[in-house]
Amino acid sequence: MVTSSNSSPALPTPAAWAPAPEDLMPRLQDDTFRGHFERALEEAVKDPIDRDAMRRRYGLVTGQSATLQQLGAHFGVSGARIGQRLYRSWGRIRGRAQYQERKGIPGNCYWLMTQLV
Repeated sequence: MVTSSNSSPALPTPAAWAPAPEDLMPRLQDDTFRGHFERALEEAVKDPIDRDAMRRRYGLVTGQSATLQQLGAHFGVSGARIGQRLYRSWGRIRGRAQYQERKGIPGNCYWLMTQLV
């Protein structure tokens, strides 16, 4: 992985998050990518509702991506609240990836984030 002169990891910036379903869903058709995505969720996102929202957003439950409004209706909250939870989940994956990079630990979060650069 390439790092900048200030030693910060070259992982996607927060502005690059959360990936739009149309950008990520084709990649999730690949078994390797999907496996790392699922394991990264398990590694970094401890809240089962957040993990379920991520899976539904990216079509891993039904094969169709869900809109924020659809997810909000499913979970009984607003679409904006779901967006916040998704953003938080991506932040946790990114944080775990940075930790794995610093420690030299091969991990699913790090692998996933390097694929999204």
